[in-house]
Amino acid sequence: MAEKTPFIQGKRVRHSNAQSSYATPGNFPKPDQELEKLNGNDLRGLRHEVETGIKNGVVADQDVKTYFRMLDRIEIAIEQRSRREEDLR
Repeated sequence: MAEKTPFIQGKRVRHSNAQSSYATPGNFPKPDQELEKLNGNDLRGLRHEVETGIKNGVVADQDVKTYFRMLDRIEIAIEQRSRREEDLR
């Protein structure tokens, strides 16, 4: 008899060693997005969207490392923006 597992809304469930066919949705921010053109608020919003996507399982398993690198790039861009604003003051 097959064992049934409860469905958890919003979570992708895989059996161990099963190949995932899930892909990151096309409308999710791309990891190679240009960050230089975005202002500080847009960068913080993008960071929140990517963090939430990773936490909620929107980002595919094979893309998680790429999006973590994107988060690092976003943090650096935010820091550069704030430094630039401090210099202008």
